[in-house]
Parts: sequence; C-alpha cells; structure tokens
Amino acid sequence: MQMRLTESAVISIVSSILAILLTVGLLPVITALMPPNLPRLSSVRIDAGVVVFSLIASFIAAAAAGLAPAWNAAHTNIADALRGASKGTVGKMRQRGQRLLVAGQFAMTTLLVVVAAVLAISYWKLQRVDLGFQADHVLTASIDNPGSLEKLREIPGVEAVGAASDIFVSHVPNNTIAIEGRGELQAEPNISTIVAGDYFAVLKIPLLQGRVFDVDDRASTPRVAIVDQTMARRF
Repeated sequence: MQMRLTESAVISIVSSILAILLTVGLLPVITALMPPNLPRLSSVRIDAGVVVFSLIASFIAAAAAGLAPAWNAAHTNIADALRGASKGTVGKMRQRGQRLLVAGQFAMTTLLVVVAAVLAISYWKLQRVDLGFQADHVLTASIDNPGSLEKLREIPGVEAVGAASDIFVSHVPNNTIAIEGRGELQAEPNISTIVAGDYFAVLKIPLLQGRVFDVDDRASTPRVAIVDQTMARRF
C-alpha cells in the first residue's frame, strides 16, 4: 500500500513541477497574445501562492489516484485472487474497470474540449462586436476642473479632448425623460451623460442627423440633447 501511494505521489509531484515550468515558459507568450488594454494584464504572474496551490492539488490527486488501488491491494487475499485468475474472473473485472475509467476520461476530455471551443468562439465574437465608438488610442482620466481641457489639448500628440460626466456602461440607468406632448415618461433603461469638448470626435461616434454640441450651448440657452437611433425610433 505504501509503495503504491509513494509511486502516485512521485508521479504527481514530478508532473506538477513540469507543468509549472511549462507555464512559466509559456506565460510571456500568452500575455503577448492578449490585447494590450486587457485590465490587469501586467499583474499576471506565477507567484508562490500558485506554486503552493499546485503542489497541494498534486498531493490530493496522488492520494485520490493511489489510495483506492493501494487499499484494494492491501485487502486482497492472494489465494482467492489466484483462484479467480485461473477462472478469468479477475481479468474480466479489471477489464471492466479499465473500460469504465477510459470512458469517463474520454467523456471529461470531450466536455473540456467543447467548453474550450465555446469560450474561444465567444471571445472571438466579442472582439468583433461593434461598440458604436472607437476605444483604440483613447485615454480616460478623472479631472475636477472642466477648464483643464484646454491645457490637455496643448499636450504634444493629443488630437482631440472631450469630457463626460460618466464613462460608458458605468452608470446606473434610473432616469426619467419628458417628451413634449406626452408628459414625463419612464423609458426603457436609459443612460444620459453630460458631455463637453470634442467628445464625439474623440470616440469617433458618427452623427447621423442634426449637429453636435458647440460653445454656444450654455445653461442660459435652450437645452439640447443628442439621442441614439433606438430612442429616436421609439419616441
């Protein structure tokens, strides 16, 4: 029993060490293939916690894989096993167990391959979703004074500068809107954002009809808004 457990432990530890070394070698390649704007990409690394977790998982796997055969060998009567072997009973039972094990491994492998393929296809499709704006070569920052826009325009390499009260998809849509002749309505979840400067030029958002905001739009002038196609069609 001790020999089987030791054998399983050695195989698991050696395979874990090889897997860790392979991961360390492939990590720079994997990170290089990832989009550069992926959040916290620079913090991806193999640290002591990952190594300790891998070794602990290896010990658990070794115990799970070697305990059952070791227990069976320790509690097997040699005389009964020899008599069963002469009749072919032990061989048939062993073959049945091996077939079940192979079938289970094949089923798990097939499931993992299908899940990996679905994730890869989903990621590929997400990379090609039209967001309605251009996110490449755009830098976001938090400022307290809107007057800083003019200073930002003077920075070499800056093509356009805009400001917004909120960034996309980070605002909770709980607004109501008022339509002339209809009164105040609670629309479908709508997001309103106050923008300034070259906001639409920065994000390359095309204007289909009307005009963008300009310097003449102030608090003392009639209020104006820019809506998307969905809202224009609905109201």
